[in-house]
Amino acid sequence: MRRKPEMKNQPAPPNAIVVGVARPWSAAALDWAADEAVATSRPLHLVHVIEGFHHTPVDLDGDVDGSTAVEVTGVLESHPSLRVTAHTDTGSPAGALVAASRTAETLVVGATAHTLLKAVVLGSVALQVAAHSFCPVVVVHDLEPSDSDARAGVRAVSTHPGRVVVGLDASERSVRALAYAFEQASRRQVGLTAVACWAWDESDGFLALPVPVWEATREQQRRLVAELLAGWGEKYPDVDVQTRLEQARTVPTLLEVAVGASLLVVGTRGRGGFDGLLLGSVSQRVIERASCPVAVVPAPDLDPGRRGPK
Repeated sequence: MRRKPEMKNQPAPPNAIVVGVARPWSAAALDWAADEAVATSRPLHLVHVIEGFHHTPVDLDGDVDGSTAVEVTGVLESHPSLRVTAHTDTGSPAGALVAASRTAETLVVGATAHTLLKAVVLGSVALQVAAHSFCPVVVVHDLEPSDSDARAGVRAVSTHPGRVVVGLDASERSVRALAYAFEQASRRQVGLTAVACWAWDESDGFLALPVPVWEATREQQRRLVAELLAGWGEKYPDVDVQTRLEQARTVPTLLEVAVGASLLVVGTRGRGGFDGLLLGSVSQRVIERASCPVAVVPAPDLDPGRRGPK
């Protein structure tokens, strides 16, 4: 007999992996969320949002195109130990998911952006959720790698296959992103690549800067990265750590390094000495263009009293 959750208005269990299952953003996100729930021994909670004013209970066997029923049933059959709850909601998909993030461990959303119009829709949902979530948000694309790589304008060959890649800026808020990245890398038994970039515009007169200034700047950035990474090797001795320190723009560098990665991790509200990882600029473009799942980890001040870095 097939297993399926009843789509009722049940609250999400504490510390659940929460995933939005509205089409067209469900297939890959649902798979990723189910794997994460099993790997972390947490329940999976499905949120189905109906945009409109009238609440209509959703029957998974009678949704618009049957796709949600097929996907959920397949996930349950392939993850027999998975604990699943679910509910429907009405109104704003982003609002419902952000509300669920208050008690969730991780929030997972899907994204399909084969066209410019769909990219705008992606921005209106995934980016709103990533900007306001109280827990880490993982955005999973329903894209073939070749399509994603072509849009990103990066090489199709990975330099760090399967690794977790984390973008750093020179602020303590990067610690939260690092904690998440190390935990993911350790659990997946893969290495971690930490990427930090800084860049000057021509208006800054960088072409006229003497070599000692360039060298001093690079050394300053190297020290900042070393300080951020200090102590993590002792806590996660199983994780091979590499660093990429570049005098380059952050987005192209992250996209290049993350080709073939298992996960790309960025923080929010970071304001430091590097090309700032501020949601709406770097994070937005990374979410839209990355060829792998992207985890957006909230800054500590957006997550009061929850789970700070240990």
